[in-house]
Amino acid sequence: MKRIIPFSTYFLPAAVFSSALIIAGLAGYAIHSGFNLGIDFKAGLIQEIQFAPGAGAVGTEDIRGSLSALGTVSVQNIGDPEDLRFMIRVNEAEGEGQNEDILGAAIKNALENRFGPDKVIVTQSDYVGSRFSKQLTDQAGLLMGLTLLLILTYASIRFKPQFAIGAVLAIAHDALIIVGFVAWSRMEFNTTTIAAILTILGYSINDTIVIFDRIRENRRILPEDSFVNILNRSVTETLGRTIITTATTMAAVLSLFIFTAGSMRAFALALLVGMVSGVYSTIFIAVGFVNFWDIKLNAKAKKPAKLALQTK
Repeated sequence: MKRIIPFSTYFLPAAVFSSALIIAGLAGYAIHSGFNLGIDFKAGLIQEIQFAPGAGAVGTEDIRGSLSALGTVSVQNIGDPEDLRFMIRVNEAEGEGQNEDILGAAIKNALENRFGPDKVIVTQSDYVGSRFSKQLTDQAGLLMGLTLLLILTYASIRFKPQFAIGAVLAIAHDALIIVGFVAWSRMEFNTTTIAAILTILGYSINDTIVIFDRIRENRRILPEDSFVNILNRSVTETLGRTIITTATTMAAVLSLFIFTAGSMRAFALALLVGMVSGVYSTIFIAVGFVNFWDIKLNAKAKKPAKLALQTK
């Protein structure tokens, strides 16, 4: 048997480290006044445009300057610079009372006045009203809460309550780490980001359940062994599987990050951060909490016994 690594004994240092990261993430959210919301969560118009040959050299600052009359406009280059493809976003607050057609026409007219007629081709246009964006925001929050509740219920039925709480703490930790990363990096927070968070929650809980199953199996095989030793043994035995599975998945996600652009590249980056967090939280938070719970229960059980001996 290979050497057993005492992972579960590092719960308190890991909890302090994780708390510091989460607080830093919340600080980033406060400093930047919230997320860099995408069009999904912030009402407005988003267009993908391409300039025809002969438009000359066009940069994001040139486009932003020509659209300054519309208010604060977000402009992002798509693909290779020589393709002259851009994504433009105008929030509804900047053009309140205008519908998609009016605002879209205003954008195209402003660009053609600056770069010449028939030089701007609109390849895609999406408009989200304030009513829909609020509904989508509420649904995203509800979805996250429901996911945590279902996982807590499932883990409580399959394992003991302390295992269920440990699993929920681990995935809540992962969600907060990704949210903090998104806040600091100013990555656009949209439905793709929500998909990345939910993907990581599923990935993390799967890893946690595998380890919890091994703990339950080892308790049956080694009934004389101490609980903390069984926890550490189970994590050590599954460590190779965890490393190989994570490394293989990360290699595939890394290829997405390198060879794609736009929302898919952001999705891949969020997954990479979440996978590292998921492995860490499963080993140090979920299993560590189960050990911490067991220590507290044993200490509580010893107090009445000690009092009984003292009164005799």
